[in-house]
Amino acid sequence: MSACPRKVRGDRGTENKDIADMQSVLTPYGTFVYGASTGNQRIEAFWRHLRMECCQFWIEFFGHLRDIGEFSGDIIDKNLVQFVFMNFVQNDINKAVSVWNTHRIRPTKNGNVPAGKPCILYCLPELNGTKDYSVEFDQHVLQICRNQCLFNRNTPNDSDMHALINLLMEENGLILPESVEEAYDLYVTQEIHIL
Repeated sequence: MSACPRKVRGDRGTENKDIADMQSVLTPYGTFVYGASTGNQRIEAFWRHLRMECCQFWIEFFGHLRDIGEFSGDIIDKNLVQFVFMNFVQNDINKAVSVWNTHRIRPTKNGNVPAGKPCILYCLPELNGTKDYSVEFDQHVLQICRNQCLFNRNTPNDSDMHALINLLMEENGLILPESVEEAYDLYVTQEIHIL
């Protein structure tokens, strides 16, 4: 990674504060613009797509676990949920992102908004008569930013709890689930053994 967008627009949602901070560190020329979410129709459409493609299922699934008393929200439950379900959630998110990145954006009356597939628009802007507007930044600054971030890992946030769950699985002859149904059964079983 050696560049970032010249300008980023976002609403004042909590998730955008970190983006604005990172953008101002990487390109310190006031390159993050706050605007009403009604002006961010493309990203709002993406959030709707993501929710419909996968997140709604998981919101309802975890809500059901809570409603029937299987999830209390304590540190043990949170780690168990991460351990057992994270791969399924991540796979669903990856599929939804792939569908989004390869869908066709329809032409609009706004000449500033190109039509086409997002992955092609991003990787080959020249095909639409434009260019790469990214701004290169100092690699030292990037390393500082990386040191401040928590990247996707194979273990949940609490590595000690992850190791404990692995140990309990081994002691009890349990294997990682291959379906959501198996994951649910494992979650209930593991919760009993830890408590």
